[in-house]
Amino acid sequence: MRTTRLAWAAVPLAAALVLAGCGGSSGTTTTTSATASWAEGLCSAVTQYSTAVKGAAQTLTSGNVSSEGLQEAADSVKSATNELTSTVNGLGGPQTQARQTVQSTLTGLTSSLQGYASSIGKTVASDESALTTVNAVSSTLLQAQTAVTQARDHLQQVDAKGEIRSALSQAPSCAPYLEKSRR
Repeated sequence: MRTTRLAWAAVPLAAALVLAGCGGSSGTTTTTSATASWAEGLCSAVTQYSTAVKGAAQTLTSGNVSSEGLQEAADSVKSATNELTSTVNGLGGPQTQARQTVQSTLTGLTSSLQGYASSIGKTVASDESALTTVNAVSSTLLQAQTAVTQARDHLQQVDAKGEIRSALSQAPSCAPYLEKSRR
């Protein structure tokens, strides 16, 4: 059950690392308010996503490994992923030189997370045992964590001028992620 607990917690933490990986201080202090507003929306969406996925994890780690508990958790992850995707798509990209690349990276990430959420839903709906289902879901969540880490690494590479880091530092809802990156 420990592996399951870690896997369910890994996705929101990895999503937070996408932001934390772009965070920290930089020499750039000028960022348009539109980019700071974009960062605020992104951080807020990631926070809501993380809260929902952590709630799903608590359902499972509390010992509720019934088919109903698994379905509840899967539904929660799917709903949170849909909301994250909708928000990211609605935000577009930041007003930076790397706008297209950032937008493409985040769209690719949310598309991958949608696929993982769908896979979790199908796994939970199967007639497999609870143990088999939990193991398959854990594996899928680890794949999602890898996708988030790859997106974070890519965003770090495209933020050569520090514009995104600067915007994140101006957005209040990004503060928890920036604090994590400094530890």
